[in-house]
Amino acid sequence: VADRLSDPEFEIPGDEIRVAVNDLVVRLAMALLTISKGSGFLRGDAAQRLVREALFFLVWSAPQPVQLGTLQMLACRTIEHAPGD
Repeated sequence: VADRLSDPEFEIPGDEIRVAVNDLVVRLAMALLTISKGSGFLRGDAAQRLVREALFFLVWSAPQPVQLGTLQMLACRTIEHAPGD
């Protein structure tokens, strides 16, 4: 694996990395909000601040390809198995 680090064929474009990080950060923020239940919406709760920061990261100086990739990623989400099925 280490010998591939300098191989351009295995390089991942920065925009794709940013979209993947956006996806991870938003999923983690939503998990935190779910775990914190209603208190995660309260101004003094740490979850509230972290969720706002995660959502801000989606748009903070995001170039057009990152915005489009993030929107595409959000639009393509499907629920494969609903709870109780």
